[in-house]
Amino acid sequence: QSRHPVDLFRRLCFQQPALVALAMMKRNSTAGTKGKPSPKGAKSPASPTSPAPPAVTLPPALSTVAAKIFTYDVMGKFCGPAVTQRFKDALASGEPTSDEDQRVIEKGLFLWAAELKAVNYAHWFFPLRFGGGVLGSTAGMKYDCFVDYDWGAGGIPGNKAFIAKMPKGRVFNGETDGSSFPNGGLRQTHTAAAFTSWDRGSPPFVHDGTLYIPCAFVSHYGAALDDKTPLLRAQDAVHREGLRLLKNIGGYDEVKQVVSYLGWEQEFFVISKATYLARPDLRATGRTLIGAPPSRGQQADLNYFAPMPLSVKNCMDDIQAALLAVGCPLNVYHNEVAPGQHEISPIFSMTNISSDQNQIAMQICNDVAAKHDLVILFHEKPFAGLNGSGKHNNWSVGTDTGVNFFSPGSTEKQSTLFTVDPPALDGTTLVAGGTSASTLAAAGAAGGATAGKAVVVVDPFSSGALVAAEVRRRGFACICAYSTAMVQLAGLEAFIPAGLELEFDAVLGQKLDDPVASAQATAEAVRDMEARGQWTVVAVLAGAETGVGMADRLSEALGLRTNGSASTEARRDKYIMGEAVRSAGVRAVLQQRCTTWEQAEAFLVSSGLETHDPYRVIVKPVDSAGSDGVTLCRSREDVRNAFHTLNGQKNQLGAETSAVLVQEFLDGEEYVVDSVSRDGVHKTVAVWHYDKRPANDQFNVYFGQNPLLSSEEPSQVCIDYMHQVLDAVGLKNGPSHAEVKLVRDGPCLVEVGARCHGAEGAWVEISDSCYGYNQVQCSVDAYLDESAFAGLAQAPTKRGADGRLAFLVSYTTGKLVSYNDAMIEEIRGMRSFVAMELFLSPGDQVKPTVDCFTFLGNVRLVHGDSEVVEADYNRLREMEKSGHLVHLE
Repeated sequence: QSRHPVDLFRRLCFQQPALVALAMMKRNSTAGTKGKPSPKGAKSPASPTSPAPPAVTLPPALSTVAAKIFTYDVMGKFCGPAVTQRFKDALASGEPTSDEDQRVIEKGLFLWAAELKAVNYAHWFFPLRFGGGVLGSTAGMKYDCFVDYDWGAGGIPGNKAFIAKMPKGRVFNGETDGSSFPNGGLRQTHTAAAFTSWDRGSPPFVHDGTLYIPCAFVSHYGAALDDKTPLLRAQDAVHREGLRLLKNIGGYDEVKQVVSYLGWEQEFFVISKATYLARPDLRATGRTLIGAPPSRGQQADLNYFAPMPLSVKNCMDDIQAALLAVGCPLNVYHNEVAPGQHEISPIFSMTNISSDQNQIAMQICNDVAAKHDLVILFHEKPFAGLNGSGKHNNWSVGTDTGVNFFSPGSTEKQSTLFTVDPPALDGTTLVAGGTSASTLAAAGAAGGATAGKAVVVVDPFSSGALVAAEVRRRGFACICAYSTAMVQLAGLEAFIPAGLELEFDAVLGQKLDDPVASAQATAEAVRDMEARGQWTVVAVLAGAETGVGMADRLSEALGLRTNGSASTEARRDKYIMGEAVRSAGVRAVLQQRCTTWEQAEAFLVSSGLETHDPYRVIVKPVDSAGSDGVTLCRSREDVRNAFHTLNGQKNQLGAETSAVLVQEFLDGEEYVVDSVSRDGVHKTVAVWHYDKRPANDQFNVYFGQNPLLSSEEPSQVCIDYMHQVLDAVGLKNGPSHAEVKLVRDGPCLVEVGARCHGAEGAWVEISDSCYGYNQVQCSVDAYLDESAFAGLAQAPTKRGADGRLAFLVSYTTGKLVSYNDAMIEEIRGMRSFVAMELFLSPGDQVKPTVDCFTFLGNVRLVHGDSEVVEADYNRLREMEKSGHLVHLE
């Protein structure tokens, strides 16, 4: 089989011809094909000698398909072929339906609906209002009865006989009160009216004794008060610009209409009515606000596509039958990932029709579930710790001749169109990213002081994922922003802490690798969100080292609490960082930034580093990730080799090394000072002592870390020093993670990051147990809770327990068969054991540990007795050294 990407894509692509726009209501017709020519290449349904198929009685759900929708065939029966054809022609051209034809259609609709036992009719519209996630459909309507005066009878108005009929002029247009949309407030009575207009491309249907007429909804001045009007305008734009594109490409003169298609997938939870009524939070918000985790959540794969409980299956069967009857071609329903979660999905339709089908589907789901003593929850996140419910929209563009813009096709003509359209759509997200963001979901449950407020977390990886989770825990909407396209595609999701089910209210992706342009595009998207009233962004935080620059630029552009972009490089570029510290009169490492070997060699001579005994020089990238690429050199030749190895190479996060740092070797113990700052006030939230040792020919392998109090030497010296460093690099707001060496003349900075301590947040449990708080929480406080920040101690002074974070070090190489079960169980049985994370799976390659990316895993130890912690920690080191912790092949 061909492995060419286009061939693979063709086999995977949906290549069924698009629906013809002018026959959009024909899709529900139950008419046969007698007298019509067979499509080209189609086989005859039966040869003359074939036996006649047996007579089959269809089940009710299939025998009543499209029985309650006003298709073109139904219109032809009740209104006549000529009126039906003129209606179709008017729809295609955009011309209004004539008054004469409107009267005929009104009468036909009434007779058809009455035949289906409809008593009322309703202009069905979709006003701009909150609560869709909580309630499901929030459609607007009022029920008008099929009665009116018999205006042809004698007598004066008000004393005439009234009869059953569709009142004149009530199908195509209507008038109602629009003064409370989109958000209530003051009412201007002289412009209170709003107007509904039938979306003629979406056919009426009968449900529960009412004729539904899908409508647009506009104000007295013509402003859109609904979701349908902008959608119809967008479809007009697709048609207009699609024809323009095809004309420029050439060869599509026969195309008269370009339309968009949509196939939706709706997820939801089903619970019993009794359970729902017993929970005030569910009844008030559509989600749970308190509660314990379920005994069986979705840790395993037991729910997805499993058989449904009979009570739910019976309900779903009735929902399916009801939807098929009103013309929604629901052809799939199944169990979803979480317990109690399900999904329904119909065949695709034109976008406006599909949108209407989704709305009536949610309404019917609610109605039918109530009859089964069940309640359906459409909220985006009804249960913490379980899968949320999405509304997935599969979108495409096609023509009335059956061409799909996003299918590569099998001809050069179709391939040419395909090469244009995906990039054009991709470009739209750059030019109109804010408009695209309007399709993003907002949490329907936001409430209280955080209602309508959002926090942007840039590159929420490693401990930044915990920052994002903390933001959402406090009730803020959380927006993920990627700093560059490279970061978005780098697979950094692998650095999200294990077991954390991270969800965002919006994701602002990037197509740009220019950090400044990325920040500008993101700021524009955020402003568009705010202008639409979707959220008010109140803070921007860097989630990972890669996000620091974007966070600085974005917060500055939005006028929020910021460190500013003027000194960003002093917090990102290790050379500029060191020189900023030196310029402030603070002890800094002796160093030189080099892009050529000649620069490095000259610095070795001029600095006097080669006169040190023993010869020790550090070579590392200016923007390394963790300890990636940090090399101890013991000769000039070592320096030369390290320089050429690192210069221009990519680090573990995919970023190219722009320059190499040559530095003095700092001989001393290493400490970490984790701080948070607000408006230039710095508070230290943790001091850690690093256990770094030589291993696997690397001089500084991380083995672990343990927390210190400010009263323990040399914590206070390091804290005081770091306050000067933070001022020197312009870090006024947010978290900082600094590594400091204590050398003969005092503390000296290795580097500082304007983000939380990394290690995927494995230290959080230890910090909570030992200090009673952690840097993630305090960082959010620094931006969002002034009083909590004010009440935070200047530095940790009390310790409730002792702890260690132990990184599991490998001394061997090979393919992992398994971890040693006996040793793993011994670790779990240690008195100070809290948690363990193993990074590799059977079949993965085990490498000797030299940096943060080659650990086997980590173990968290906490106990009230420091000697217990120390003994367990030493035992871990023995297990590693034995070589028996893993089985390799």
